[in-house]
Amino acid sequence: ADGVVLHQGENQEDVTLTARDGRLATDDDGLHTVRNVAVCDVITVVQKLVQRPSAREELDDFIEKSNAKLQGMKEDLQQLQKALEQESDPAARARIAQEGQARLQEFQQEQRKVLEQQDQLQSKMMVQAYGLARNAIDAVCKDLDIDIVLATRDPELELETGITTKVLTDILSRTVVHYPTEIDITAEVLDELNL
Repeated sequence: ADGVVLHQGENQEDVTLTARDGRLATDDDGLHTVRNVAVCDVITVVQKLVQRPSAREELDDFIEKSNAKLQGMKEDLQQLQKALEQESDPAARARIAQEGQARLQEFQQEQRKVLEQQDQLQSKMMVQAYGLARNAIDAVCKDLDIDIVLATRDPELELETGITTKVLTDILSRTVVHYPTEIDITAEVLDELNL
């Protein structure tokens, strides 16, 4: 192919990129405006940022406190189960069973709430990490005189089989499936972030 068209949105003009001496030209005739292009495995950068101990502190603290609360609720349920097994009076057994059912619902509701809050914290961490990654990419681009960075995954990474949607997501995240390795700035971005 001689070039590629990047669609920028409904109210914006498309950009046509054409190859010229290992670079991309973006004007109509493909001869004047030349852009330096690089690729970066942004997902790997974000994952490494999120896995840093300093980034995980808030999440780990939340998980620890949530697990302690859930464990206490679980122990209460176990005590009610023991009381139910030891009670012989049918009316008392019915009251204990009713209380146990109510506590079980509270426990399940708390579990759902914890999972939602954990997901919110993780997504917040990822958004913050993406912002840091973007800043590092900007710094590397300035240092290396790069105009365009295409976010992609390393095409050599092995695809994991199992869940179809995960495989499709992994494939779609590899927006560039072939490129010379010297235009990959992932290592420079990781260095910029001291990772």
